[in-house]
Amino acid sequence: MEYVFGTVERGGMIYECVKTVGDVHSHLSGFVHVETKYPEITQSDDFRVLGKYRSKESSEACFDWYLIDSHRTVVDRFTPVRTGIESGISENQEGVLDIAELSDENSSAIVDLAEMVEELTERVGALEA
Repeated sequence: MEYVFGTVERGGMIYECVKTVGDVHSHLSGFVHVETKYPEITQSDDFRVLGKYRSKESSEACFDWYLIDSHRTVVDRFTPVRTGIESGISENQEGVLDIAELSDENSSAIVDLAEMVEELTERVGALEA
C-alpha cells in the first residue's frame, strides 16, 4: 500500500489528507502508523484518521482519500549508515585476522588496523546511544 500525504480544501477550510493506493481499497480508522523504507532512510508517519471522503478504482489500482490530523513524520537517516558501518567492521575484523595469520613481520600494521576497528566499533556504539 502506498501513502501520499497532502492537503485538501473542503468547505472553505484546508485539511491535511492522505491518499492510499493499492490493489484493494483501504479501511483506515483511528491512529495509524506507516513505515516506509528507502535505500538511505526510513520514514515513519503517524496520524489520526478523521474520515474517508472519497474512493475510486481504475484498472490498475484502488484509491482512497482520508482527512487526517495529528500528522507526525520522523525520518531515520542513521539506521542505514549504522548497518553499513557494522558490516564494514565485520569485514575489517575478518581481514585483520587473515593478516595476523599471514605474517608476524607486519605486527605494527596489524596493531594499527586493530585500533581502527576498535575506533569504528566505538563510533557505532555512540550512534546507537
